[in-house]
Amino acid sequence: MDRNKDINDTQKHFEPEGLADDPLLTEDAEAKRLLSEYAYIRTRQEAAAPDVEAAWTRFTQRRQEPKQKAATRSLKLYYTAAAAIVVCVIVSAAYLFFASDESYINDVEQQHAEYIVNENGNIVAFEATDGPRVVMIGNSDQSLEPIEEKTDDDNIKAGAEKAVVTAMPIAQVLDIANKTITTPRGGTYEVVLSDGTKVKLNADSKLTFPVNFNDSERIVELAGEAFFSVARDEAHPFIVKTACANTTVLGTEFDVKAYDDMLTQVVLKSGRVKVNSNVKTDEEVTMEPNHNATIRKDGTIALHKADAEKLTMWTEGKFCFDTTPLLTLTKEMGRWYNVNIEIAEDVLDYYPISFEMSRECGLAEFIDKLNELGFLDVTMEEQNVMIKKKNDTLPAMKLIKMQQ
Repeated sequence: MDRNKDINDTQKHFEPEGLADDPLLTEDAEAKRLLSEYAYIRTRQEAAAPDVEAAWTRFTQRRQEPKQKAATRSLKLYYTAAAAIVVCVIVSAAYLFFASDESYINDVEQQHAEYIVNENGNIVAFEATDGPRVVMIGNSDQSLEPIEEKTDDDNIKAGAEKAVVTAMPIAQVLDIANKTITTPRGGTYEVVLSDGTKVKLNADSKLTFPVNFNDSERIVELAGEAFFSVARDEAHPFIVKTACANTTVLGTEFDVKAYDDMLTQVVLKSGRVKVNSNVKTDEEVTMEPNHNATIRKDGTIALHKADAEKLTMWTEGKFCFDTTPLLTLTKEMGRWYNVNIEIAEDVLDYYPISFEMSRECGLAEFIDKLNELGFLDVTMEEQNVMIKKKNDTLPAMKLIKMQQ
């Protein structure tokens, strides 16, 4: 089920009428793209989501291109600007025209955002990409569908807040592929696996699991963050696989955070777990409660004491920042509120932030909390948040350098 591919293939057949033969426009790839989108919108087809990574690459390449002759460049910019104005007008009209088209609206609602991090590690912006703004369920090959009021998929009964997986008779399990559940930004979701293990997924996370576990071990895969309450079964270890590490348990409560833009962390609340690095295969630690394991980029694992209650307060619907680097805080802020964020000065990246608040509070109240710290000037215009120093002199604080 790759609707975007079908749409993109369809779009290739459309060329802007009248202007397509203009040599200057055909030489300028950006102008041609804009005009192609204009022609495509006129077909009353569904528009594919933008490719953020490709757009960012194009932007970087265009900045590095050698300067062209002034006259040619000016003329191309004129045509590009004209094309952009036409597209803006048509998109606005198309939005009003399609307002009653349910399939179009659903596609728009299922887009979410990803942020771009610049070379200094600062979050520059969030841009729309193709992804869910509702919880999705389906095969692990990414053929996912939105969870409706009641969804029944291979013994997975799912609702708006929770999915329950029931084991199937062995005879029916042989050819069943793994299933995936993904959560949107700004939302959490609970999954009860077929062995009774409870998993609470944080925002913008993905869990892949079998409907039935095999006879030797219970394996799930995680991208994002989840809190696990594992059903004890000494004969069948429970393993959480992430890109950087595997966490193995028998029965316990622990949190795994494995977002692409952050180092993987495991926080143990009760029981014992073993963490193995996937990068440095001989690296392994056994954790006791109230400890945090951080898997560094080189594959080594740093183990230190932590307050597991505070680090897992998101499961209770709360933000809890306890001497958290500002850069880390902004990433969580972005995942939850889905806003554009920029930290103006690099020196602020590792300043420690401490406060608690409900996740039900709005973005404005979150910004107020940051301003109340006294040394930040946080402002918002539309969906753009800017974080600056409030004064020329920052208070003396121990900077919290993030593990590398």
